[in-house]
Amino acid sequence: MRALVNKVLEICEEINRLIGACNRCSKCCHYRIPLLEEDKQRIENYIGDTLKELNGYIEPPCPFLEKNACKIYPARPLVCRIYPFLLLNEGLFLVNINECQLAQKIYKMLGGREKANIVKISLSQLEDLLEKLTLKFY
Repeated sequence: MRALVNKVLEICEEINRLIGACNRCSKCCHYRIPLLEEDKQRIENYIGDTLKELNGYIEPPCPFLEKNACKIYPARPLVCRIYPFLLLNEGLFLVNINECQLAQKIYKMLGGREKANIVKISLSQLEDLLEKLTLKFY
């Protein structure tokens, strides 16, 4: 499972970097964010302090949000790193298509035409998208 998470993380970060469509609206920072133990440790190392008040979740609005910018961006949680994708036991999803400019752009690139706010996608679709983007930008 960890290999899959790492693969999705690597692809999502590269797609987000190549598309560059995030307009820093911070809407994604107003959801309850699950916090893995590794996320908590990474954040603690980054800020140089312990996070006793975070018990598995970051409650909205994110306490690390300041003027629509993430104060811990290099150490942000996994969920934030792969956004607007969400990896669940049920599969990989593109989420908040109606609210997120980046998600809208990705949805169109995946061939989405129907009005949807969340769609399930396969790892192969994600890999194909990265390949298209890589060919386009390099």
